[in-house]
Amino acid sequence: MAFTLKDNPSIAPTLRSGERVEDAVLAALKEGVAGILFNCSQPEIMRKAIEIAHEVSTDYGENVSLGAYANGFQAIDDGHEANGILSNERDIPIEEYGRFVAEWLDAGADIVGGCCAIFPEHIAFIDAMRR
Repeated sequence: MAFTLKDNPSIAPTLRSGERVEDAVLAALKEGVAGILFNCSQPEIMRKAIEIAHEVSTDYGENVSLGAYANGFQAIDDGHEANGILSNERDIPIEEYGRFVAEWLDAGADIVGGCCAIFPEHIAFIDAMRR
């Protein structure tokens, strides 16, 4: 199961719909999911969400896969409508994205990738980095 997060690294990670990550992870675990991922959000907020998911799943007694696949563009505003137009102002460099992925792996992720504005070159770099 994958969740998208509010793009605000200065607060505790929450889902775009406002729920706490802890509550969402626990609800997913109760449904018997095999993995919990965070997607379509800024790379800066993924590590903390993974750490929370790891803690909750450990406390719950489940060993599930954890992961993240972030966006490579600017933050998405809270008022953004689904399928609305986004600009690609950030265009995250491959090496910078790789540093974020390394943080996620250190936090317990075992599934990593990319979402919007992450390109095959980013994924190739991640693949080479993990070898």
